[in-house]
Amino acid sequence: MTLNEEYLTDLAGQLQALGVEQRRIEEVLGEVEDHLAEGGEEPVGELGAAREYALRIQDAAAREGATRDAEWQHWAFRADAFAEMNILEHLGREGWEVTEVRSDAHFSCRRHALEPQPWVYRRRTGVRHESTRVEMERGGWRHCGTWVVFQYFKRSLSVAQ
Repeated sequence: MTLNEEYLTDLAGQLQALGVEQRRIEEVLGEVEDHLAEGGEEPVGELGAAREYALRIQDAAAREGATRDAEWQHWAFRADAFAEMNILEHLGREGWEVTEVRSDAHFSCRRHALEPQPWVYRRRTGVRHESTRVEMERGGWRHCGTWVVFQYFKRSLSVAQ
């Protein structure tokens, strides 16, 4: 069994133990499998331990109030400062909207399953968070999270054009 297969098996068991619906487990496993195939990195290094990742999936769904809402898909990932903007660019084109960025570089996303809307993302670096936020919001950007000195902003691609 490969590392990816071991991780997916462990993740499925963790999600089942948390009471996540089978349909949602299958969605998550498919998304994780695709992500790992594209990235080529070790699953634990990329996503964290299966238990931690399962808890983040459960937590993100609960915060969004969408554990049983079939219209929304959810995705969560961790990234470093060298990769996250490439990942966000790719996910944004596919209609994934960042809903939260946590202090541990954990990004939570959602997309509408039937009508995904493309997003664009910007990262600003600095410690003057409030003035940066005001400046970006004047330009039509919405703040979607902060990680250390990085602030992340989003806007719908339709607004950006």
